[in-house]
Amino acid sequence: MRKHLITAGLLLAGFSLSAPLLANTDQAEKHFSRCVACHLADGQGIPGAFPPLKNRLAKLSNSELGRQYVVQVVYGGLMGLISVGGQNYSGVMPAQAGDLTAKDVSDLLNYAVDTVDKEGKPEGWVPFSEKEVADLSKHKGNPMSNGSLRKRLLEKQPELK
Repeated sequence: MRKHLITAGLLLAGFSLSAPLLANTDQAEKHFSRCVACHLADGQGIPGAFPPLKNRLAKLSNSELGRQYVVQVVYGGLMGLISVGGQNYSGVMPAQAGDLTAKDVSDLLNYAVDTVDKEGKPEGWVPFSEKEVADLSKHKGNPMSNGSLRKRLLEKQPELK
């Protein structure tokens, strides 16, 4: 109850609160455990097996095409050879959204950025919204098409390699 009163008071006072601050952190953390299983709690990944999210996720999701890629990978997975920071990875990331709502996925992605990539967050980075995730997830793609999307993204933004 106190949390709601504080939030209401801040809103009435004219403060703008971002979606991640209002997100259900416990649920977002629970959903993020799907990522932690391979990418680890600190987002470092395992060289040669699972690529890092740390110092990458916020940068990847800082453009329209990058945001589409991140959401589609969560919903449709990724398969094939990729290179991240000069390290090759060849494997399969299965779709992770399963029973998650668009709100769950937006909270998960925002939580992941705030947890493992806070220092890598570019100035002006915009949190994912439920509506944005719902719109982007309409084109879930599949593990192979998401690999093609990744290739397009890196052609447009080679600094993400």
